[in-house]
Amino acid sequence: MEANQPELVLAAKTDWRKGALSPRQQALCAYAERLTRFPAFLDYFFVVQHFKRYSQGGFNNVQPFWFYVPVMLLLTLPWSPWLFAWLRPRLRATIAPGTPVALYAWWVVAVLAFFSMPQSKLVGYALPALGPFAALVGLAVARGSAWRWLVPASALMCVAVVAGIAWHDDGSVRELARNLRAQRQAGERVVLVADAHFDLPFYARLDDAPLVLLDWDDPSIAHHDDWRKELRDAARFDPAAAARVLLKPADLAQAVCTQHAVWFLAPPAWLPPEDLGPLRRVQSNARGSLWQATAPHAACR
Repeated sequence: MEANQPELVLAAKTDWRKGALSPRQQALCAYAERLTRFPAFLDYFFVVQHFKRYSQGGFNNVQPFWFYVPVMLLLTLPWSPWLFAWLRPRLRATIAPGTPVALYAWWVVAVLAFFSMPQSKLVGYALPALGPFAALVGLAVARGSAWRWLVPASALMCVAVVAGIAWHDDGSVRELARNLRAQRQAGERVVLVADAHFDLPFYARLDDAPLVLLDWDDPSIAHHDDWRKELRDAARFDPAAAARVLLKPADLAQAVCTQHAVWFLAPPAWLPPEDLGPLRRVQSNARGSLWQATAPHAACR
């Protein structure tokens, strides 16, 4: 594989006569760059995340076989009810000869059936079926005047859904992160306890990646497709970075003892280890607790 990498990069270079990369060349450049940095990329990306995810269990979002039927109907409201208009012979009689209605219908069925077979079902898998699905709905809607109110109704529904998600967002540690940003001094380390909190570096404006404290030797991590497995899988590609960021409980005291102060974002019920020295709870809410170790050097041995 390494012997072929220069050829891959060379083949992906821009053709000066065209002046731009084609989509195929852009993809080739991306894969070549990742293979150069991470030789195990092909196995993880294609074998694990495609073949194994499709043919094996142990991945996230396990759903029943019929999952995509309600998903397609609900996520395409208010247009989807017009799909049932095809049950009326009068509509089928008005379609122009040569319109590939059967192709559209088979396209939708084939895609949804194929992605319904694995246990792990992500909503995005249904995207290839949206084109023909929209064509079938569009042919039905175009035979009347319903589109005059369906268009503004769709726009209002989209705005309402976005506003509802933003209002109901209860998974963010934004409030704690902003408090951390206001009080933390430059260079003070941040440790995330038993959770990744991917939005914390953004809201707290962290320059360095926070440490993530967890029992990374726990064999159950491999059997749950969540953030823990995601980070441990990432360690395969950059072991040096993983050694710096993925922190085990036994190594906590030694990792922070040289710091002037250390911040911990932990679950609300977390009890700090006594060997870290004095800690003060800065803030606590339903999402977690923010702690500051004011003398972590006491943990040095």
